[in-house]
Amino acid sequence: MMKLDRKMNMPSWLVWHVTAALAIVLIPAVFILGKPVWTLPANQTMLLAGIAVSYLLSALVLVFLTGKGKSIHLRDLVLVVLAIFGTYFLYLLMTGSYVSRPVLLSAFILSAIFILLSFNVSGVARNLILIFIASTTILTQFMHEHISQLTSSPPEPHRSQKLIDTGFYTVRATIFNNQIDGCPRAEKRCGIPRTTGGGLAIFDDGYLLATGKGDIYSLTYDSQNRQLETSLLPYRIPLNSDAFKADNGDADLWLYRVTDILLQDLDGNFRLFAAHHHWKPDQRCSVLRISILEGRYAEFLAGDTAGEWKTVYETKPCLPVTKGRKGDGFKGGDSGGRMALLDDSQLLFTVGDYQHDGWNREVMLPQIMDAEYGKTVLINLDTGDSEIYSSGHRNPQGLYVSQNGTVWSTEHGPRGGDELNIVLRGNNYGWPLVTYGTEYGDKKWPLNSSQGQHEGFQRPVYSWVPSIAVSNLIGVEGDMFPLWKDDLLVASYKQSLWRLRIRENRVIYAEPVMVLQRNGRIRDLMEDTDGRIMLWFDSGSIAILEPLDTGGENEDISGEVQFVQCTGCHNVDSGKTGKRGKTTTIGPDLLGISGRTIAGLPGYSYSQGLKNRTGTWSRDNLDAFLRNPQDFAPGNKMEFAGIPDAGDREKLIQYLSTLK
Repeated sequence: MMKLDRKMNMPSWLVWHVTAALAIVLIPAVFILGKPVWTLPANQTMLLAGIAVSYLLSALVLVFLTGKGKSIHLRDLVLVVLAIFGTYFLYLLMTGSYVSRPVLLSAFILSAIFILLSFNVSGVARNLILIFIASTTILTQFMHEHISQLTSSPPEPHRSQKLIDTGFYTVRATIFNNQIDGCPRAEKRCGIPRTTGGGLAIFDDGYLLATGKGDIYSLTYDSQNRQLETSLLPYRIPLNSDAFKADNGDADLWLYRVTDILLQDLDGNFRLFAAHHHWKPDQRCSVLRISILEGRYAEFLAGDTAGEWKTVYETKPCLPVTKGRKGDGFKGGDSGGRMALLDDSQLLFTVGDYQHDGWNREVMLPQIMDAEYGKTVLINLDTGDSEIYSSGHRNPQGLYVSQNGTVWSTEHGPRGGDELNIVLRGNNYGWPLVTYGTEYGDKKWPLNSSQGQHEGFQRPVYSWVPSIAVSNLIGVEGDMFPLWKDDLLVASYKQSLWRLRIRENRVIYAEPVMVLQRNGRIRDLMEDTDGRIMLWFDSGSIAILEPLDTGGENEDISGEVQFVQCTGCHNVDSGKTGKRGKTTTIGPDLLGISGRTIAGLPGYSYSQGLKNRTGTWSRDNLDAFLRNPQDFAPGNKMEFAGIPDAGDREKLIQYLSTLK
């Protein structure tokens, strides 16, 4: 093992390590945080100050270890630096302070190198290295813009394709990478301002996309050639980010954003809703606002009319940027901000708690009915009146109203405990008093006396532990994915989708669908009029999901594949459920269904609708039932819309006949 002897006297030692400490602080500020140190916000400056102290403390400890002619092993040097920096890292995590892992890692490596050099260089070599370190450090501070341009460039738009295997389909994902200004990392890595948020909407014969920064794009997809045309429109959502930046700096600017857009068709005219933050300089506080822009499709797309944005709604009260128990600054990531129409005159709007949960912030806003945070709000578009529709939410990131009027919402838990909820008027969903998640850095959520319980409040329909970082959700209503019809698709910030099969308002099957890795968070998703699924990523990329064609105009789905949609409610092997006819699923066992007496399986409780039918499950009866179960036997318990295509029904019936 290499032994190290200290060769510097105390004055030289002091000059060396002070210079090195400045370099360890200043150089990562430019190369990783992207700014000179004097322009950094307070939380980042404090991080770097702690790194400087950790380095000097490491050097001081090693001075004592190598005093009076002693030497140490290289291993001991590394362990000392690692122990001190590791302690500092744990302190940051436990206190909820700002942490940049790349900065800490680079600082640790530089610290080890500089301390090692202090044991192995002397005289002229030491002075030359000092001059080099000092000059490099100074130059990086004044040349940061040029360095950023040299080390990175804006990502180039390009198209790629990926095939995704699911339980029912092989899905073709056509990805238009970096199509819109966006950035999955820090600003300096992309050469463009970082942005998150925004949303998608169907617009006339194409689509509309809003970025988190408030830019609006028109999108047109050529399905034949799989080409996406984008056009920046001369309109901006009234996000007064300049006013916010003037009062708060740009440290939290990426959280100050457009959260969603929604389009309402008005027979040739339209009404575009935009949910976004709004900073009030005179009061130095922020609200979540809904603005609307009305116009005609053709004029809007041609850019002939700018229109005037009108304010429909603002959250109350206005929230100041205040420091809480953990962290500080603007907490726009916990804003919710999704919209959905109940009908032509009623708009639902989700509002997050902005970490005013009784722990990170002393006040518990989701449980205070005088405040509209941690709530779902119902807005009357005719009168402008609003009311609290539901309460006790943390950060509701998804909102979808099904064709039967059921209101579905996805909600972030703290650490784990993401939720799928049916939102019912007047109900309280418990946050922050109950949760299935845990607090960051702690063993359990400190305000929940019975961890993992949800007593006294509306329970979630489904929860994810660990968290999947839920985003928006939709219901599959079109015909492009017939085996997904009536299922919910939940987007995740972890670049995946979850397909949830719903029966009787509960999840009977959940399938994770990995979509795209290393492409940023899925911020929004939608189903277009043709049934294809479109995804919008924070990276500025757009993905379009379609079933993979196997030849011909439509995918040739075998009877066996068709049958997969039945397995959520039915078994086909009595051995899996024990005694024949005793099933643990919703519906009866389908083993031997072909030719069996209707409602004739012993041990299963059939609906009166099926009991009223006579005969057997012949081919004709199976065909009629699969076409429309309610028409065949009104009032039966089959929660299934039916299979409209006669060819698909025939393939399924043929497969059912083999189940003997």
